[in-house]
Amino acid sequence: MAHAVMSAIPREKAGVGAGINGALAECGNGLGAAVLGAVLNSRFTALIPVAASSLPAALASAGSDEERGRITDAFSSGLETSQSVGAVAVLLGGLLAAALLRRAERADSAMAVSA
Repeated sequence: MAHAVMSAIPREKAGVGAGINGALAECGNGLGAAVLGAVLNSRFTALIPVAASSLPAALASAGSDEERGRITDAFSSGLETSQSVGAVAVLLGGLLAAALLRRAERADSAMAVSA
């Protein structure tokens, strides 16, 4: 997909396009990891039966095997929620990219017809 986008950029602007593409990829990677981590932590801390902010701290403060089980279930739920949020974000990003590429193709074909 990146090749198709880069091929739409004039050859003299390829360096600028590659730079913007790389910068946006790095920003998306960092922001994505931070947001998904925040979702996981928020869900996890809301569900654990003890006062702790991390899985190791929660497991260390657990008093019984039942509590440890609820803590691991809470972590699993947080992980599942964060991955679902990530999947929805990827799906929406793909749909947006497809819509923008179609719009750009229609504009290019309209310019070719009028020329």
